[in-house]
Amino acid sequence: MSTDKHLTTVGILLALVSLAFIPVAAQTYTATDLGTLGGTFSNAFAVGESGAVVGWADPVQGGMHAFLWMKATGMIDLGLLNSGDYFSAAYGLNRAGQVVGQSGSSAFIWTKGTMQDIGSLGRGAAAFGINNAGQVVGLSITNTSQIHAFLWTNIGGMQDLGTLGGQTSIARAINDSAQVVGSSTLSDNVTTHAFLWTATGGMQDLGTLGGTDSDAYAINASGEVVGSSSDAHNNQVAFLWDSVRGMQALGGGDDPGANVAFGINQSRQVVGVFAGVRGFLWTRNDGIKNLNALIFPKNLLVSSANAANTASQIVGTDNKNHAVLVTPTK
Repeated sequence: MSTDKHLTTVGILLALVSLAFIPVAAQTYTATDLGTLGGTFSNAFAVGESGAVVGWADPVQGGMHAFLWMKATGMIDLGLLNSGDYFSAAYGLNRAGQVVGQSGSSAFIWTKGTMQDIGSLGRGAAAFGINNAGQVVGLSITNTSQIHAFLWTNIGGMQDLGTLGGQTSIARAINDSAQVVGSSTLSDNVTTHAFLWTATGGMQDLGTLGGTDSDAYAINASGEVVGSSSDAHNNQVAFLWDSVRGMQALGGGDDPGANVAFGINQSRQVVGVFAGVRGFLWTRNDGIKNLNALIFPKNLLVSSANAANTASQIVGTDNKNHAVLVTPTK
C-alpha cells in the first residue's frame, strides 16, 4: 500500500513538472483609434483607472486643443483657458475626473467643465501630473527667468520644488504619497539628472546608468520610477528605479535596450518607445516586448506607448498620428 502511494505521488510530481514546460500564452491586446476633434492629429498622454484618456487633438479650425475621451462620450474638446490662447493640451487626470495641462502659457486644472488657471511662480506654467488628492506638478518660469518644478494644492497654492543645483527643473508625475519625479540640471547647468522629491527629503538625485544624463517620467504607488538615462557608451536606455536596487536598465525580450520609458502601473508593467518608432511593454518576466506584436487584429501600429493604468490599458500614438487606446483581451 505504501508503495502504491509512493508511485502515485511520483506520478503527480511528474505531471506537474510536465505542466511547467507548457508555454503560457502571452497576453494579447486590441487597439482603438481615438480619432481627433475633426482635424488630422491627436496624441494621448494619460489613462485613468476607469479607462478615460486625456491628450491633445486638432479641431477643424486648426491648432491644438486638450481633450478628454471616455467610452460613453468619445472625445470631448476641453477648449482653451483664454480666448487668446493658441493651443491647449491635457497631460494628466485623476480618479475624480480632474484633468491638468497647459493652455497657452498657463497651467490649468479642469474640473467638471470648468478650466481654472492655477497660477505660476512668476510668469508662465505648465501642469503635467495630478494625483487622487488633487495635488498637481509641473514647471513654471520664476521671476528670475529660471524654470522650476512646482507642486500645487488647492489650499497652499504653488510651491517651488527647487533644483539639483542648476537653474532648471521639471516635475512630470506625482503619486498618492506625494512623491514627485522629474529632472533637473546640476550646478553646471548642462548636465541633467532624474530626481525624486518628497516633503521630508527634498530633491534626491537618482543618478544615471553610467552616462551623463537621465530623466524621470512616471512613478507608481510603490515609489518605483521609470525614465531614460545615457549609459557608459552614450546610448539612451530606459530604466526602472526603486529604493532598494537603485537604477536598472530595462532590456531583454525583443530588444537589448529601450530609449525611453514613459509610464509604469502598480503591476510594474512599463511602457515606452524604443528605436524611436515602436511602442514597448516591459515586464520582469518577459523583458521588453514590441507592443505591436501583441495586438490583434493588426489594424494599428503603436509608435509610442505613453502611459498604463492598473487595468493594463495603455495609451499613446498610432501610425496614423492619432491617439490610441490599447486594451488587454479578456
